[in-house]
Amino acid sequence: MKRHYEVQSQNTMSQWPIKVKRPEQIPHNLTEVLDAEFGATWPYTVFIPPSKWDADGKRAKLFSMLDDGVMYFEDMKTEVKQLFYPFGDILYLEMGRMLLSSWMTIHGIVNGQYRQSTISYNTVRDDLFDPIIERIRTQITPQDKLLEGKNGERLTDLKQLDTKFLNYTKQSLLPGEKIINIIYQPKVLSETGITIESLPEHTHAVVLTDNELILIKEDNHKYKNIHSNYGVVRDFIPLGHIRDMITEVYASGLKMHLNIDDRDEMDRHFDETQSERLSSLVKKFKMLMH
Repeated sequence: MKRHYEVQSQNTMSQWPIKVKRPEQIPHNLTEVLDAEFGATWPYTVFIPPSKWDADGKRAKLFSMLDDGVMYFEDMKTEVKQLFYPFGDILYLEMGRMLLSSWMTIHGIVNGQYRQSTISYNTVRDDLFDPIIERIRTQITPQDKLLEGKNGERLTDLKQLDTKFLNYTKQSLLPGEKIINIIYQPKVLSETGITIESLPEHTHAVVLTDNELILIKEDNHKYKNIHSNYGVVRDFIPLGHIRDMITEVYASGLKMHLNIDDRDEMDRHFDETQSERLSSLVKKFKMLMH
């Protein structure tokens, strides 16, 4: 007879993502969809079972990596929703983690419309998504942009300020990706201890490489009624998809505004001491784009 903790452990593991190797590993309706789409030879596919880590209705999902893009399947009970994101139409990628909960969001164009698809999963199986993430990032950036040799020449700039963000940055770099500039911005509170809208409410970093703009921020969600700094959100935006990068000045701080292919927008806030660093980063971005 199995002990309670053994049953509980097996129940937890049954909610973890798995790499699909055999049809019997996934529900029959999803097997039928994969057979209809790919025939007898399935591509690299990850099955994400319904779980407490899924914020989108606890529905089973599949994620497949193809030669020319990625395909997303979601079991809607009455039907299986399918979305295909060609690599050329993916605008940027978001990765998030909060303790045992992780997620990946693809922002892109599907049939001429701006769409985004999010997959939530248990952090312990991050490794299953690593090949997909790296493939997306390398495919949506011109191949000649990636340099051979060492990367991270300017990591010492960040190490002087925050070891945690140094590690986040190291983990975010593609092989051969060269760091051009970094801005590290700690969270800013007013004299009364509250956040101000025009000042950064999260500790964050902006990493400009020869390849992408990488935005890293703490995700300090409330966890068990207390605010924690155990989460991180990273956005990987190819430089070619940034239509415009501008700065705005407020009485209490600065803002960097991004226009992503006229389809999406993103802001990052800084305190006034970052004025020179922010101007330098914007200047270097514009030099890379010319």
